[in-house]
Amino acid sequence: MNRNSQGIRTSIKALLSSLFTTFIVTLGFQSSLCATEQNQKTVTLGISEFASHNINELIIEDTIKTLQKALKNNKLVVKRLNLIGITNAVKSKELDLVLTSAGAFRRLVIERTGLRDLATVASDLAPNPNYADGSVFFVRRDREDIKTIADLKGRVASANYPYAFSGWQIAMGELLKQGFAPDNFFKKTLFLGHDAYPAIQAVLDKKADVGIARACFLEYSGLLEQNQLKIIGAKPSGEEFPCLHSTDLYPNWTLSTTPNTPPEISRVVSAALLDMPPIAHNLHWSVATDFTKVDKLFLDLKVGPYEYLRKFDLTRFIREYRHYFIFAALLFFGLLLHVVRVNALVIKRTSQLTYSLKREKELAKEANVIRQRLNKIQTSGVVGQMGTMIAHELKQPLATASNYCFTLRRRMERNDLPPALLDTSLEKINKQMQKATQIINKVRS
Repeated sequence: MNRNSQGIRTSIKALLSSLFTTFIVTLGFQSSLCATEQNQKTVTLGISEFASHNINELIIEDTIKTLQKALKNNKLVVKRLNLIGITNAVKSKELDLVLTSAGAFRRLVIERTGLRDLATVASDLAPNPNYADGSVFFVRRDREDIKTIADLKGRVASANYPYAFSGWQIAMGELLKQGFAPDNFFKKTLFLGHDAYPAIQAVLDKKADVGIARACFLEYSGLLEQNQLKIIGAKPSGEEFPCLHSTDLYPNWTLSTTPNTPPEISRVVSAALLDMPPIAHNLHWSVATDFTKVDKLFLDLKVGPYEYLRKFDLTRFIREYRHYFIFAALLFFGLLLHVVRVNALVIKRTSQLTYSLKREKELAKEANVIRQRLNKIQTSGVVGQMGTMIAHELKQPLATASNYCFTLRRRMERNDLPPALLDTSLEKINKQMQKATQIINKVRS
């Protein structure tokens, strides 16, 4: 009995020890699991709503699998949203990664949401990710009256959305490039929703004259081979982009990261995408290096982040043209200083001129006084000269007449004066007096 009791006790002790060990191990495992779950981060990927019949669609599922594998210590949540939903989610910081068109990506960047591109789609059809997206103008093949883009003016158009990048905005950029005003180019535009098929059907049903769609859509959907449609303003195709297109080409779909994403996750995602093996059509992730054409398109069209340019705002007007206002202000103050300086010089010169005129008048008065004095002196001199001349001229006839009179008086005193001599003497005295009279008359004249 004692031995059986001891055996039972030993078995109970062993069982209790085993249960305690199992409890400790389980508790440690649960603690480790809880710690792992606490360290795990949820990474949210927002995927924009894309139109169908695009070979880029094939890369989405492989990209999601690649990211799930790369973010194995984190939870990947995928949200498929339209453009408005993507925009709101980015601004409210609900997304960590964003897969959109290049147009939507740059629109969010310009709106200062802090997006940073990590990779851009490339393929056999668009090996250069900078030139992979465009638009086409298409009409019914039997429309012989429409051959060029200029022939589309005043027609009825069909498209999906007014904010669609390749479905509308790129096409409007081409119209602007060719010198047309996109806002009033078409007589009417029918916006028929997300997919391009309604816009195509509107053209086939003659509800619209021209339709706008993403480049390559007509080829991939097989509609172009049915010989019912034709593309207007097609540009030459090449190795970089073999599809027909009526516009310039822009960057491809882009996956970007938001400011709230940890840098380590952005690094892991970028490395995983660039290392992802190519799939069908050589679809793979590359790096686009030129988004300036997208920014210029929005700026030229005044859409998206530049929509405010369509409305007049005094504060913005002053801010944008402040350099011209500063230049005008400097010019105004320069002219004002010039006017002040000119007025000061005019006042100074006027004062000097007034003084000069006053001095001139004073000098003229002095000169007039001197001239009068000179005239008096000259008159006195003339009178003196004339007096001297008269005295000199009159002296001779008067002296002669005086001599005759003296002679006659002496002869009369001696009573020796013949009548003939008296007559002769009186006649000569008379001549001398006439001569004196002639001299006086000459002085008078």
